[in-house]
Amino acid sequence: MRITNLITIMAGLLLACAAAPAVLAASGQSQFVAPTDQQELDARVDALRRQYASFLKSRPSAVAKRKQTPLPDGWTFAYEAKTPLKEGESAPQPDWNTVGFIDAAWIKTTVPEWRYRTTGSDTAMQPENKTVFNAVRIGASDVPSTICRYRTTFSADPATAGERSWLCFEGVDWEAQVWLNGEFLGKHAGYMEPFRFEVTGKLKPENTLAVRVLDGPAYGEPVSYASLFPMVRAAEQRYVPDRAASIRGNLSIDYHCGTGFGIHRRVYLERSGPVLVSEVFVRNNLSTGKAAVRVELNSREAVEKELEVEILPENFGRIPLWLGKAGGYSARLRCALPKGSSVQTLEIPMPEAKVWSPETPYLYRARVCVAGDVKDAVFGCRSFSLAPAGGAIATGIPILNGKPLHIRGANVYPLHTYWYWGQHEELLKTLLMVKAANFNAVRCVQHIEFPEVREIMDRLGILSEQDQPGGRGGDSVSVAATTLRACYNNPGVVFISFINEHASNMGPIMQAAAPIDPDRMFIPISGTRWCNFDYDYNPPVDKEFHSRAVDDMHDYRNWYDFVNPGTTNRETWKIARPWARRQRVATIGEYGAEALDSYATMRDHYPPQMKPPAPETDTLWAAAQVAKDDVRQHIGLGRIPKNLGEYIEASQNFQEAALADQTIGMRLSPRSIGGYFLFHFIDVAPVTWPKSIVSFDHTPKRAYFQMSQINQPVVALSQLSGKRPDAMTLWVANDLPQALPGCIVEWSVMVAGKSALRGEAAMDVPALEAAQGPQIDLSPITATADRFDLELVLKNKNGEVISRYRREVRCVPSALLVK
Repeated sequence: MRITNLITIMAGLLLACAAAPAVLAASGQSQFVAPTDQQELDARVDALRRQYASFLKSRPSAVAKRKQTPLPDGWTFAYEAKTPLKEGESAPQPDWNTVGFIDAAWIKTTVPEWRYRTTGSDTAMQPENKTVFNAVRIGASDVPSTICRYRTTFSADPATAGERSWLCFEGVDWEAQVWLNGEFLGKHAGYMEPFRFEVTGKLKPENTLAVRVLDGPAYGEPVSYASLFPMVRAAEQRYVPDRAASIRGNLSIDYHCGTGFGIHRRVYLERSGPVLVSEVFVRNNLSTGKAAVRVELNSREAVEKELEVEILPENFGRIPLWLGKAGGYSARLRCALPKGSSVQTLEIPMPEAKVWSPETPYLYRARVCVAGDVKDAVFGCRSFSLAPAGGAIATGIPILNGKPLHIRGANVYPLHTYWYWGQHEELLKTLLMVKAANFNAVRCVQHIEFPEVREIMDRLGILSEQDQPGGRGGDSVSVAATTLRACYNNPGVVFISFINEHASNMGPIMQAAAPIDPDRMFIPISGTRWCNFDYDYNPPVDKEFHSRAVDDMHDYRNWYDFVNPGTTNRETWKIARPWARRQRVATIGEYGAEALDSYATMRDHYPPQMKPPAPETDTLWAAAQVAKDDVRQHIGLGRIPKNLGEYIEASQNFQEAALADQTIGMRLSPRSIGGYFLFHFIDVAPVTWPKSIVSFDHTPKRAYFQMSQINQPVVALSQLSGKRPDAMTLWVANDLPQALPGCIVEWSVMVAGKSALRGEAAMDVPALEAAQGPQIDLSPITATADRFDLELVLKNKNGEVISRYRREVRCVPSALLVK
């Protein structure tokens, strides 16, 4: 489906809820809204639907597109080598890529498809016993390498005079080698980017297409933990656009690392004129008010042509007609095109252009026309940089459109799986739930979202970090270049990351990246400190490039510190303390804690192979890392759980507390931590390692509501201390560049529904800072109560409510304190 069609569907979904009621806080209107239960969340999501409905519309009129003819979806498939070939070894090479080859013995399949394999097996069954599930947890060292073959036949109409014919692939994972009617056309290596071959004069009334796909580290593919789609353990490990036919036989077995292969997007024929507009890249410079347009062309012969560019308002009302043609901006350039590929550049003034922001995600459409061939590119006008050293703002703080911005983000696994399955409402709901919880960014962990999904995020005003797929080994330099080109036009993409949790020489990657996108901010390696290594640039890169690089850490102290039964850490709030000052702020690319799905989710939405027993059963279901007698379970419930229902409650309680305390510590450290990305937000399918704060069926866990409150731009927070805890210190975290003098923080402690303690404190809150308030003694309460409810209300000097924060605090069980 084309992006414009998806936009139309999304806009319709938003407008369908235009009559939804406005959201209110439980006891009055707050400046910052944070849902604390399902009812408030539903109202908040509906309000966001209304707010962003117009931004999902595409206003420019459609233009004539190139003629496209999809190839039939019926193909045949066969493996050439299921395991890596040894040096000097080659697989048998019959004339499988020729017209006369008989492929009747091959597997009949459909394209698009994406397959993946368990080590040594085509399925999740043990190779020696097809009735027994292979329960081995697959790690990074077990990633298989595979060579496979595809064939199909198709009809083609003859080209008219002056037409050029192209064979187009929207995506093949990893390396594709292509033959048409026995003639080798060429090859392409990559994950997500489209590619094409000119086949003018090569097409016949009946044609044979053969594609050889090489995949895995043995053939130069960079690999890491994640992959193009989630690698769910299943009896049939395959994705197709029909969800019901994908990942059949989902199993309750963990499968964490790997890669996959296949022709996963459309294959089609396309006709063009003598000149093809291949790619369009646009970047608006707010300081000059001009848009730099870079056009890549391919001409059949050397010729002089006029290049015309229109920049039109894409998702908002027209601007004054005097600003240009059709209410936009335009320019023409007479250029001499050589035969073959060439690049043309021009600048177009955009006076009074609307600026893209998370609140008002205004977009423009650049429409390029050369000799009747047209290509569009959607972009936004915004600036994004990092605060330099020596200023009033902490060095390295993100600056969006000239204003400081703290990143409050969450990791997401491939949301384009929803798009692939045609589940547009599920995709939209996920992104609206991200915004409803006051996250302003997502990290697309170890992958790049498909262009359709990146554009939806742009239209909803969601910032993102896009990660180079794979992330280590192989030809990482070329993948970095492809990543930068793919995301160039997306205003919401503010970071590109190249490596995940592995030491690497960043010099070659950075040198390759620098000229492709001179304005981009980079995270060279996501997760340096947690993996106990530093990175450098060899050969060194210039000082200016260093100023665009962000130091990123993965911090799992509130997850793995509780695994060892001998650990003395029993208080999740020990980590809720300000970080030491850094010369340059860092981001926390990953941190988190796991929690089981609700029993209703398990019962109603798990596949048959994963259906749970009764909640009264003494079993721990589908948890990869939490044991039945785990200290985290004890902390979450106040005692050892006795059945599945209690295991679920205990795990969700622990996840809520661990994420709350760790995130509070980062909110108290705005001059050390410039942003964070919780790991992670949602899974698109049932999984066996439940790390998300929203279940795959969009059921929020307790931690979701806790994060929605802590993420408020200005919020009063509690830093707990002591063993039970015994005290709390009040803070106000302010991410805004405006100071708030004369604020009042009201606190209330309830035990079993009755008021046990209340009070208020006056606080002056500086801009871009966390202000510390008084410490409050909790020992009279925690000496007798196992838990209490805390509420903090922040008011401005006029008594108006700015934000609210609520939390159930569960005391550490006495049995754990004496251990």
